[in-house]
Amino acid sequence: MITIYGAEWCTYCLEAKEYCREKGLRYSYVDVESVELDMITEEFKPAKSIPQIFEDGTFIGGFDDLVKKYGL
Repeated sequence: MITIYGAEWCTYCLEAKEYCREKGLRYSYVDVESVELDMITEEFKPAKSIPQIFEDGTFIGGFDDLVKKYGL
């Protein structure tokens, strides 16, 4: 299962959700602006941007990394 941490104002976050839908990938989405920051801080401490994408708890990267992994 893919988990996307993002925000609704972020174009790449929205593209990551759409990409998963188009590819038929199971995913969950966490809007980082609607959860307590300390709930997600430990999970991606070095992150400076969104989306931050994980698969089964393993960090994949951002949107470009997701596309690299699953192809166009």
